[in-house]
Amino acid sequence: MHLWRGIKECYLKSEVCNFTAQELLFAMSYEYAVAPYSSKNNNAIAFYRWCFENLNEKQG
Repeated sequence: MHLWRGIKECYLKSEVCNFTAQELLFAMSYEYAVAPYSSKNNNAIAFYRWCFENLNEKQG
């Protein structure tokens, strides 16, 4: 959960992503499992997009 929070904070603050592809994939999986039950108004689609964009940069 600490890793997911760190990645979400990076996303929300629009910071440079220094996370590995595995960490980003984990965060996406965790977000998928948790977001529907979160009490916050959460824009999960935008978070997934940000993760995919950073995954593409790591692969390229």
